Amino acid sequence: MSNTSINSPDPTPYSSPKRKQTTVNASKTFPLFPFLPAELRHQIWQFALPDPSHPPSALVPHKKGCWVAKPIPYTGELGQVNDPNGNYEIIFDMGLLDHVQIHTPLLHVNSESRAIAQKWASNVTAPRRNRLSEKQIQDQMYNDDDSSEDIPPFSRQFDMDCDLLYLVPDNIVDLILGAGDRLEQPDMNGKAARVVFSLPLAVVSEEVIWLKDETLMEEIMDLFSILGLIHLVVGEQPKWMEGGVQRWWDLEWVSERAFVWQWMESKFVETGGARVERDEVHERMVYWCERMGKVLQKNNRTRFEMRIVSAVRR
Repeated sequence: MSNTSINSPDPTPYSSPKRKQTTVNASKTFPLFPFLPAELRHQIWQFALPDPSHPPSALVPHKKGCWVAKPIPYTGELGQVNDPNGNYEIIFDMGLLDHVQIHTPLLHVNSESRAIAQKWASNVTAPRRNRLSEKQIQDQMYNDDDSSEDIPPFSRQFDMDCDLLYLVPDNIVDLILGAGDRLEQPDMNGKAARVVFSLPLAVVSEEVIWLKDETLMEEIMDLFSILGLIHLVVGEQPKWMEGGVQRWWDLEWVSERAFVWQWMESKFVETGGARVERDEVHERMVYWCERMGKVLQKNNRTRFEMRIVSAVRR
């Protein structure tokens, strides 16, 4: 299946009843807009575009297969060995995570606004449509219902400066053990490598605090103690696509509640407003923090905070 480039001079726009209705509503609201000079119309469309960093922050689900081995180029620096079987780094490649949608209503107003929106999308490093899953491509090409309207036509990759990695019990194991597993792959036999890993802001599902495996729980807490700050999503969890481009989920810090580690007193203090979680969930949080406190003391950590948040669909 061939894809139409977003820079194609003659794109075939997707048409749906919802888009047509949007156009009708726009003409009713601004009846004289089409008669404005083209330069002024274009400037108005530009002002209506989101910020270039849109969405400003997003949840992106962790997925397996992001641990990769990359050769370290020989630079001749003092102490660096020019060894074909060495100089490798095992890194967690954030670029392999699913992308997050980029959307603006201007894509669905008329051909003029759509052309401006498409150029905007390409300028914010939007990848080609092959980032969509096969199902998303089929839906976008052939469906004309409400579900296809929700398919994000453009996307951007994970941004280390603002996005948040979403973790559940299954994939958090890969985050902890994935580097070691990659080192054990046949292509790394006889090669020396170092692990380089910088974890961005982490968001964990409520399921994590309910884990029963003591060994796994301690490994997770060791990881969290290094991070210093985690966000715990209570209540409804984000719903993800099976690969492709993910819809935009973000966080809402509910009542600014948090469990904050007081290292001088060796205890957690609960801060913020009213609770939103069920009583049994709160009891489990308190128990989990008691366990976490022991890990923080063992690792000589002076700072840790667990914020209680909700996932919201943007």
